[in-house]
Amino acid sequence: METGLSAWSDEVVTLQTTVNTLKTEVAELRDKYEDLEGRARRCNIRILGVPETPGSNSTTSVSKLLREALQSDKDVLIDRSHRSLAPRKPGGKPRAIVAKLHYFQDCVEVLNRARTRAPLRYNGESIAIFPDYTTRVAKARAAFTEVRKLLHNRQNVRFGILFPARLRVTHNGEEKEFTDAEKAMTYVRNHIIPAEERVPEIVLSLDAEKAFDRVEWGYLFSALGRPTGRQQQEQPETRHKIVQAQVLHQIWIRPGSGGLR
Repeated sequence: METGLSAWSDEVVTLQTTVNTLKTEVAELRDKYEDLEGRARRCNIRILGVPETPGSNSTTSVSKLLREALQSDKDVLIDRSHRSLAPRKPGGKPRAIVAKLHYFQDCVEVLNRARTRAPLRYNGESIAIFPDYTTRVAKARAAFTEVRKLLHNRQNVRFGILFPARLRVTHNGEEKEFTDAEKAMTYVRNHIIPAEERVPEIVLSLDAEKAFDRVEWGYLFSALGRPTGRQQQEQPETRHKIVQAQVLHQIWIRPGSGGLR
């Protein structure tokens, strides 16, 4: 019995070692695949907002669009172009046009012009032009959207996203890089946002159906309908947060309210 258990124990250890080795190899292959796919898309752009009419995604149409929308003095050579492969939804937004430019420098110039001349319009429609990132990279970069909004137009602050998804922030000569959006947000709130602009927040995790099944709804709606003088002077979004906080507070402490118990 003891010999059999020892043999099985050795087998388990061997399997665990093999699994860990395979996990490492899979992670390396995934990163390598991501890098190769990203390099294959270096000359690609995505154009959003172009109505889906016959011929709107042809190479000739895309070249004309780039020339007119970006006010360029030359035609861009397009190797191929097509709509994104997502299924077309009747009445929904037009699918993005994916275009492969022949020259990388043309791609860089198009993206720079699109950034500096935004917002763009073409044939009366609002359009946008972005790099054609992989899904994984696009999601990682999108995670920094809220942080970038906070940093926009701040004095003595420069920021940008480096490939694939690194946020670089320079504040008063001090440079920081982040790959984690939450850590970036914490740094920005604590070191860049002035104290008077910081809004205290309370996060409540509640099961709405169970937590509020004993709320006195008449009182709740009455409280929501009576903004105070301060609330009337606040901006709508701030006023809404103040009302929410006051209602929760009053429901919690009001004797005999039938509130949270």
